[in-house]
Amino acid sequence: MKLKKNYNYSDVDMLMAALAILEFLKTNLLDFSLLRTDWTLKYITDLITKIKKAIETQLGIDARKSVRHAMASINQIKIPAKNKLSLFKAQIQKDFKKDTARRDEILITLGFPKHLKGVQQNKNQPLIMLLYTFKTNMSAALRLEITTKGMSAALIDSIVAYAENFTTANLEQETSKTSSNGINNEIRDSFNSIYDEAIGICKTASTFYNNNPAKKVNFIFSRVINKVKVIRKSVENVVTNEPILAV
Repeated sequence: MKLKKNYNYSDVDMLMAALAILEFLKTNLLDFSLLRTDWTLKYITDLITKIKKAIETQLGIDARKSVRHAMASINQIKIPAKNKLSLFKAQIQKDFKKDTARRDEILITLGFPKHLKGVQQNKNQPLIMLLYTFKTNMSAALRLEITTKGMSAALIDSIVAYAENFTTANLEQETSKTSSNGINNEIRDSFNSIYDEAIGICKTASTFYNNNPAKKVNFIFSRVINKVKVIRKSVENVVTNEPILAV
């Protein structure tokens, strides 16, 4: 199950705002010395390092690249497989047009009526089922009967071969989806954790600075986000040691 964002901002803006807030916290750390014993320089430094690492290694990562590659592999097989199945069906209809009962029996035996609609809807599972039904039920006797009518044996062989190849490619795609979801969830969990930490700091610090509006505004997350949006030109702005906003 895919994790949901804990925030309604873009990942870039959230990370930049969190980094800015930590810079504000570091600058004003002495103010909080009697309020939070866990707000130490090490705590702030470690969290800044975590955010910068997230920006450098996770932000913008193309987690679904492997899925697209797997889908490309499937399409390389799916398109010619569907084409050859169509050619096979058309030839059966032509070669057995004078014996419609036998024509229908052959198509039923090979799985066409049961799975063809799903194949035409571009669904993978019906195509797998049709290919495997074709492979399983293409007996030597049926093969001889069909080829005697003039159909190429090579066409039949190629369809049979697609059964195993397509199933393998489809399995790779499903595995890639699972892996991709895992990567996305890992990144989302990391970003959510950063946001939760930053928003927790804001709630405490903004309350602490109730009587100091000039400093309080630096710990109102939505206000920091708005400033970040104005000055952000690229993600590289947040991987330096300089504060994003003036204190």
